[in-house]
Amino acid sequence: MNITEIKRLIRELRNMSVNELVNSINAGGLNSGGLNSLLAINILARNGYLPNGSFVGVVPATNAMPKGYIKDFNKYCKSNQ
Repeated sequence: MNITEIKRLIRELRNMSVNELVNSINAGGLNSGGLNSLLAINILARNGYLPNGSFVGVVPATNAMPKGYIKDFNKYCKSNQ
């Protein structure tokens, strides 16, 4: 995978909703070390979704968030491509 492909992948992930990011992590397996999972975890962590950088309990954390917060996160992702 070259740098152009990695940049494209990051743009795609930034355009995803929180639930899509979580599903991407779950599909890749948290321990698989897959690039999609690692980048999705990084995006969630940078935006305060994973306290202390932990990705334990990602799904419960996103489900408990106020809808407006998720909407703001989605808007942030789409505006920072």
